[in-house]
Amino acid sequence: MKRIDRMIRRFGVATVGLGLCLVAGAALGAGAAGKTAVAEPKAAANAAGEALSPVGAALALLKKTPPDVEGAVAKFQELVGKDGANVDVHLGLGYALWLKGDAAAAEAAYKKALDVDGKSAAALASIGALRLAAGSLNEAEESLRKATEIDAEDLTAKHNLAVVHRLKGEFDKAIAYDREVLEKSPKLAAPHANIGLVYFAQKKYDLAVTALRKALTLRPRYAEALNILGLVFLERKERDLAVHNFNEALKIRPDLMAARLNVASVFLRYLDFAGAEAEYRKVNATQPKNLEGLLGLGAALWGQKKFPEVEKIYLAILEADPKNATVAKRLGHVYQVFLRLPEKALKYYQVYVDLAGSGIDAKDPVLQNIRVLKRQIEGGQKKEKTTSTDGDDKKGRDTKKPDSKNGEGKAKDGAPVKGAAPSIDRVG
Repeated sequence: MKRIDRMIRRFGVATVGLGLCLVAGAALGAGAAGKTAVAEPKAAANAAGEALSPVGAALALLKKTPPDVEGAVAKFQELVGKDGANVDVHLGLGYALWLKGDAAAAEAAYKKALDVDGKSAAALASIGALRLAAGSLNEAEESLRKATEIDAEDLTAKHNLAVVHRLKGEFDKAIAYDREVLEKSPKLAAPHANIGLVYFAQKKYDLAVTALRKALTLRPRYAEALNILGLVFLERKERDLAVHNFNEALKIRPDLMAARLNVASVFLRYLDFAGAEAEYRKVNATQPKNLEGLLGLGAALWGQKKFPEVEKIYLAILEADPKNATVAKRLGHVYQVFLRLPEKALKYYQVYVDLAGSGIDAKDPVLQNIRVLKRQIEGGQKKEKTTSTDGDDKKGRDTKKPDSKNGEGKAKDGAPVKGAAPSIDRVG
């Protein structure tokens, strides 16, 4: 793991989300899995045979199969003009806009609801969930806390507070809130999964397994919990169980990219570069701008010495993330050492230096390589010795050869050995 962590730091690979619905502030219902959720507004019940209220009629559009989201948004927008003093109209519009995928517009609608009724717990809880999804933890906590002070029975808001505290590293508070939720509704799966994540963060892996299995007992098709369980097994060095759980999650939700990335990272971690490439290409086919997937694909191709393809991947990353200094540095290394294109190597090393700015170490080997490359280009001299930019060796290239056709290499205990490819850790 130390090697993996070092590679993460060196190659700028960041882990992504867990793919767990509760991470993004989801409602507690099983149908919310995998998507940031706000509470569905409750229309007033109508007597038998009585026509639906305008708000109820608009909400009914969302209960169709498939939901008529666009129709509901249009209907609620019409109602805002006719009945803007009705808080339920703004709550309904916020919910419809959230289903449409427009979080910013949804939050604006919920704020309008607060303008109408400053003590609307539903509006506060929904804004808190959206702030949580955006990663604004302090704002989320403030809004959710106000919601629970107004409505102590809002279990979704309390659970989302537990998520906020977990993400802030306040683990005792996280567990306390989720246990309070479970006291009132013991059959909810999401609080058990969040408690499992707390134990996972604390490296209490046995307790994490127990909590996650409880969540799966309550909701057997809880793909996000299966993904987290896979991560726990990976930390316990139970590779087969880890991959099994990732794949089970993908059977339930083939679109759960966190699980797909985790499967790929296991292949990469054990230097099965061809297997890693196959999984990362599945990510790339669905989400071509997923940076974690592109970085992993680049590492898998690097391990197979497919450097022209590595070049294309790194260029795609820089197009999506022009300020990624680490990838600029790696691309310079590819051009310098493997593709033998000194002008391009110089260009991307300079990009790296410009992005690093005053924070660059005076002893950074890139600075020496820039000087050497300039002399080569300007003077037409024979190639001079350059300095490694990745820290694995002192000659600017890797010396250990892989043991198989796809570049796989393992120590006697099955652990990965130091190889040529930039590695990334599991997603979580």
